[in-house]
Amino acid sequence: MARERRLAVKRLQRILLELTGIDAGLPCPAAVLFGLGYGVSYPILVAMAANDAQEDLGPQTLQLFALTYFVGIFGFPFIAGWIIVEIGTTPLLVLVAVIAAFEASMALNDIGERRIVKSLGG
Repeated sequence: MARERRLAVKRLQRILLELTGIDAGLPCPAAVLFGLGYGVSYPILVAMAANDAQEDLGPQTLQLFALTYFVGIFGFPFIAGWIIVEIGTTPLLVLVAVIAAFEASMALNDIGERRIVKSLGG
């Protein structure tokens, strides 16, 4: 039974390749990898946000995290596409590098603050 299903999927892929010129075998592994990455990363990031939040702000932190995460996941491709079309790829790469540097500086600042608090016995 499983062998017959695999053969049917391969036949369907072959038909789609002939009709569209796009290999249907490539998007399937890509979708699986995307799903695995999303399924693993989102819960870890939520747990990190919950751990870093003040106890009395836990629910608000999780709501804000979910909002910003989904705005980023679904909004960034739209904005990036607009930037590429209107301005070009180089400005987009510069923008992403600036945002990454800003994020890294915030992370390093947070690490430094935690070390200072820990050294003071807090």
